This record gives sequence, structure tokens and C-alpha cells, in this order.
Amino acid sequence: MENTVESQYESAFVWNKFLVQGFQEQIKSPFWTVPLVHGYFRQVKMSVPKKDFWLTIIARRSHHFAGPRFLKRGVNELGQVANDVETEQIVFEDTDDKIPPQITSVVQRRGSVPLHWSQETPQFRIKTDILINRDEEYKATRLHFESLMARHGNPIIVLNLLKIFEKKPHESALQLEFARTIDDINENSPAENLILYACMDMKYYSQRKEEVVRAQLGVLRTNCLDCLDRTNSAQYAYAITAFGHQLEALGLIEELKISEDDPLFHNVMDLYEEMGDVLSMQYTGSAAQHKMFWDIKGQSCVISSFQEVIRSIQPYMHNTLWDRGKQDALNVLFGHCQPQQGKPLPPLLCGSEASCNDEEHGSGSNTMVQGRHLVLGTQNRTREPKYQKAFYSNFMEDLPPAEPFEKAFKGFSNETK
Repeated sequence: MENTVESQYESAFVWNKFLVQGFQEQIKSPFWTVPLVHGYFRQVKMSVPKKDFWLTIIARRSHHFAGPRFLKRGVNELGQVANDVETEQIVFEDTDDKIPPQITSVVQRRGSVPLHWSQETPQFRIKTDILINRDEEYKATRLHFESLMARHGNPIIVLNLLKIFEKKPHESALQLEFARTIDDINENSPAENLILYACMDMKYYSQRKEEVVRAQLGVLRTNCLDCLDRTNSAQYAYAITAFGHQLEALGLIEELKISEDDPLFHNVMDLYEEMGDVLSMQYTGSAAQHKMFWDIKGQSCVISSFQEVIRSIQPYMHNTLWDRGKQDALNVLFGHCQPQQGKPLPPLLCGSEASCNDEEHGSGSNTMVQGRHLVLGTQNRTREPKYQKAFYSNFMEDLPPAEPFEKAFKGFSNETK
């Protein structure tokens, strides 16, 4: 095997790639440098009756098209999306073995809607217009989905829950353009590469009474407008469902569903709430809005409303005052802007797609079993608390049929023996 950084790591998640590449070219080995990953990591020991196990959550942020929220939106010309984060949830039993005999892993993705769109940095208005630059050939969007297929396999299922109906079009305009783009791409795609598309409304699903949960095999790609608050709640809904299947595959529990009264339900929620805060701080400079989590926990409406107001104001202060300086620093870190001794400082490309001078949108190997890919977009959260619990049990019910997670996790566990 080739002895390069790319052969040892998925370079999209190595944030110091540019800083160390000159050194690595000289020594011809990737093992003298440490790849720096930006995102979130937490590993905790949990218990079920008579058995202990470890839960590990890793969120790896891609350095491709990275930057603050209002300077990095949508997709660049290479098919790389803003706020692209791969989250992996790993569960294995606590044993005396150095390497656990069975390991289960589930991978999710979040990332901006893969279209050319933007918003102006807010000055006096919190809600600014969404500007869509239509590409009739959809080159960047095609590249984005091709990279997902190359990394994870296909088919890809797009579950889009962006707001559909608005008095004044805002998110709904982006949702319609995304749906039209998927339809047009599918018209010229072979059957095996068709993107399966479903559009759902979270408020509608909050009113459903059924308790059927059907999980999907593969990778879950989640997006809302910012890929933060609503995305994090949706990723937790998916994660807690997958968590039950992971524990069952390891023989730790018999019931697939984790009850809301079970301490494990709230322990995993706490981790995803913490992860949401960390990822939101990296993208906006403020902790995330966790209204769904606060409502489930029964937190005081007065306290949660106060937190919601404060966390809504903080990002806009960062966007207005500090984001361009942050983007300039990232452009230097990634090598997009390279100052040279004795020469004038080149203009720093704040948020410009032109700064992506030599990034690859390439593929990589995936340790997860291949199967269906789920792309999830999230509908704007409603202030009605009644929808919160129903969302977890109903939001995946009408997806196209796929192999159940039970078979996937058992198969994956057997391969690790």
C-alpha cells in the first residue's frame, strides 16, 4: 500500500494537511506527523444489567469549504459543502481483550444544502434573504452526490424536511430548488445511481399516533438551513434508534427500542446536546439551540426561552464583528492564501470559492457495511411541545423500503470477530 497521508487517513478531515505536507514530502512517511481532527470526541462507559459497555461518539469536521456560517453556505465548484461533519457512533462491550471481539458502528453526515446559495452577513436584521445562484447543469451538486457514492456506496435517500409553506418564501424557496435539482439529476442518471427523494414535514409527523420505527441501513446525511439546531435533534433521533440496534446486536439487550424512561435515553441525549454545542461554537461562535431537548427534559419554559434569546443574539455579534477575521485565518491555515517574504500580502479571500485552489472532492474507504444512504433535511422547529416525542417514532416511517438495521449490525459484528 502507498505510504502517504491519503493511504492512512481520510485527508478531508485532517486540518493540518497543508502545514505538514512539505515535511512529509521530504521524509516520505506520514508517521512523523500527527493528523489534527477538528470536531468532537467523547467516550463514556455505560451499563445494562450485569454488563458494561463503551459508547464513543466522534464528529469529524471536513476542512473542505470550511468557515463561519454566513461566509460559507451551500456547495463550492468541487462539490464540497459547508459545515460538512461526519459523525460516528461506536459501541462495544467492556471486556479484558485489547481489541473487542465485536464492534458496532453507525455513521451520519451533516452538511449544507448542496446548491449555490448564500446569505448576506446580518447587520440590522436577524433573518436575511437567501440568495440562490441557479446552475442549470448542476455540476457541483452532481459532484457532491458522486463523492458520497464513492465513499459510502449507493443508493442515496434524500429526506428533506426544510420548511415547505411560508407566507414569505425563505427556506421554502431553497427547498423547492433542491427538489427540482434532484428531479433533473435523476432524469439523466442510470437506475443504480438514482437519488431517492422524500419530502416530509416535521409538524405533520408530530401529529401522527403510530409508534412504528423503521431505521435505514447506511449513512445518514442531515441538513437544515444552518445544519446546527434542527440537524442535531434529528441526528439524536436517528442515533437513539440505531443505539438500540447496536446494543441488541452485541447481545446486551433484547428490546430494540430504548425507552424514554431508561437512563440510557437521557445519557445519549446529553452527549448529543454537548456535541451540538461544540459544533455550533465552531461554526457560529455560540452554543446551539436545544429546545427539543429542553422540552423533553421538562426544563422550565422561562429558563429555556431566556437561553434561546441569548443564543440567538450571540451568533449575529460574531457574524458581524469577527467572522471575516476568522475566515482569513482559515484561508492561511489551509494554504488558500500564502504570504511570501518580501512580497505584498495578497488579498485574503474571505469566503470566496476561488480560495479552493487545489482541494480534492475524492473518495475514501468506509468501515461501515455498505447499504442505503439517507440524506435528511430538517423542517423548521415548531414551538408546539407536543410534536417533540412523536417526531422520534414517526419521522422515518414512510421512507422507501430498505434492509433493517438488525441485519446490518449483526452482519457487521460478525465480520469483526
